[in-house]
Amino acid sequence: MQGPGRGPTIWCIVRSLTLFYTRDCFQDLNPRPFSHMTTNLPVAPRLRYAKLDKLPKSIGMLQNLETLDVKGTDVRVLPNEVSKLKKLRHLIGCEISLILLKDEIGGMTSLQTLCYVDLNMKGVVKLITELGKLKQLKQLGLVQVGRETGMTLFSSLNELQQLEKLNIESKLTSNDEVIGLNLISPTPMVQNLRLHARLEKLPEWIPKLQNIVQLKLAFSHLNEDPMKSIQNLQNLLSLSIIGYAYESTSLQFQDGGFQKLKGLFHAQMRNLNSIVIEKGALVSLQNLEL
Repeated sequence: MQGPGRGPTIWCIVRSLTLFYTRDCFQDLNPRPFSHMTTNLPVAPRLRYAKLDKLPKSIGMLQNLETLDVKGTDVRVLPNEVSKLKKLRHLIGCEISLILLKDEIGGMTSLQTLCYVDLNMKGVVKLITELGKLKQLKQLGLVQVGRETGMTLFSSLNELQQLEKLNIESKLTSNDEVIGLNLISPTPMVQNLRLHARLEKLPEWIPKLQNIVQLKLAFSHLNEDPMKSIQNLQNLLSLSIIGYAYESTSLQFQDGGFQKLKGLFHAQMRNLNSIVIEKGALVSLQNLEL
C-alpha cells in the first residue's frame, strides 16, 4: 500500500503483533481497521485493547507478519483473512477457532507454532486434515479434542515430522470418554509432551521418545504404573503426573531409573497411598512435589 507522498504503510512491514487484554485502560475502545491506524508505530507494535473479541478483516494486509499473538484477549474466532498471512510463523491464542480457515490453513506452510486450537466445532474434520499439511510445525496445541476426530487426527499428527512440542486436551465435558492415542506415531524429535485426557493405558509410543525433556500426564486414569515403561527416557528432566492420572495404590521407581530427572510432580491421585523409591533411582532429583 502507498499513500500520497508516503512510502509503503507500516502495516506492510509489520512482523510481530501481540494483542493484550487489559482492564485498566481503553475500556470502551473497539478495534479499528488497521488501514486507518497511525503509521507512527514501531515495527513490532504491541496493541492493548480491552474487551477485544475479534480481529478486523484488514488483518490480511499484514503480508510480512510473522507472529500473531491474541492470547489474553477475548478473540476466539479468527477471520478467514488470517489465511492470507503466508509468512506467519507463530499463531498463538487461547482456545481459538480456525473454522473459518479450515479450507485454507493448509497453505500457511510457514507456521511453526500453532496453539491453542479449539476442535469442538462443526467441520473440524476438514480442519484437522489441513493441519497435516503444515510440515514446518514445531509446536502444536489442541484443546477440546474428542474421540470422534479419530483417524483424521492420528493421520495429521503423523505427518508433522518436525514437531517438538505437543499439547492435547480432551473435551472438558467428556470425563468418561477415552481418547485413544495408540495410533499416533509422533516424530522422535518431540521434547515436550502434555496430555490432558482419559487414556487408561499409556500410549506405546511415549517410551520411544528418547529426546523428550518434559512429560505431563493429567486426568489420564491409567490402570497400570507407568514408571517402569518410561524410566529409561534418558533426557527426561521433568515429569508431572497429576489430576487423577493414575488409579492404582502405589508407584515404584526402580533402581537405575530416571537418571536425569530433576523435577517430579504428583498431585490429586486419590488412590495412591505409597511411593517406593529404590536405591539408585532418581539420583539427579532436585524438586519433589506431592
